[in-house]
Amino acid sequence: LFNMKCGVKGSLTQEVIDEEMSNLRDLNKRDWYTEAFQITKKIEWSYERQPAPRKRPSKNTRDVATLYWHIYFDKQIAEKVTQGLFERIGKIQEKLHKKESLDENEQSLFEEIFEKAESTDEDTPVSYIINNKKVDEKLRYKGYRVLVSNEISDARKAWCAYQERWKVEDTFKTLKSRLGCSRNRVSDNESLNGKIFVQFLATSIAMVVRARLKKYSEECRKSDEPALIYDSDGTVLGTL
Repeated sequence: LFNMKCGVKGSLTQEVIDEEMSNLRDLNKRDWYTEAFQITKKIEWSYERQPAPRKRPSKNTRDVATLYWHIYFDKQIAEKVTQGLFERIGKIQEKLHKKESLDENEQSLFEEIFEKAESTDEDTPVSYIINNKKVDEKLRYKGYRVLVSNEISDARKAWCAYQERWKVEDTFKTLKSRLGCSRNRVSDNESLNGKIFVQFLATSIAMVVRARLKKYSEECRKSDEPALIYDSDGTVLGTL
């Protein structure tokens, strides 16, 4: 299961999103479980079985695999990113008006979407306008996610599997960042053992919570109980 980058210009990922962009606004495509619009495309992928240097590919050296491209659109994420960009643009406009210097990030955004306004009066101070087309291009693929798998054909199952895998990554982040386990220097061995023991307890509890949430979700499908929206264990515990 691969998480594809949506920001690479001219990529197959963007081509697939472009093909389904209008369909991903259809409320009939919104999954109540993941709370995201989703579509699955089945693509026959032709690839070189054993690439050999200085040899041209042929039918005898190529294989075909079935890949499932799961495309998701989260409107809330797209709106959040859009609002954030508008706030950054507003801050730049404010600084330009007050003739204040821009920081590195603001300067980069300024060069990307601002351009000089045309003026025939040489005495008029230089003014800048926003290139709306460039703003639209910057926001075009926000809120989208594309997961590709050669085994998982169901979009919801692929989404949940990716969320579960991300939990593993988040655990490593906890060890490295929050508990400082990326640094070998500690006050003493007892301190290191304490950190690892606390993380062991926290991870164990998290596993128990997620196992019970999964069991509850499966039981809901077999009964009339209200279904649990799939979410992070931290969010669920916070809500409770």
